[in-house]
Amino acid sequence: MFLFNDKPVNVEVTEIGQRAKRIYYYSKSDCFYMTLDAGNGKITRSKFFSNTDQPTAMPRLGSIIGNEMYMVGKTDRALAKSKLAIGKISIK
Repeated sequence: MFLFNDKPVNVEVTEIGQRAKRIYYYSKSDCFYMTLDAGNGKITRSKFFSNTDQPTAMPRLGSIIGNEMYMVGKTDRALAKSKLAIGKISIK
């Protein structure tokens, strides 16, 4: 399972050669999870949650402990304090 941020219009991009839109603003992105079937190489990609009204998730900085993943989210503001959030994802 892979977690990453991307544009919502790129949800159907799962094969080589498909065109993807470039992401400019992570605050308007969605967090997707992607699974790869090692047997036949098929990729499935689904929306996990939206980063629109909450601090932007940073899966790269997440930490996996046992069957749980802890992930940080952050929104930078120019003239105010930054917003931080911590989330826990449990996988069974």
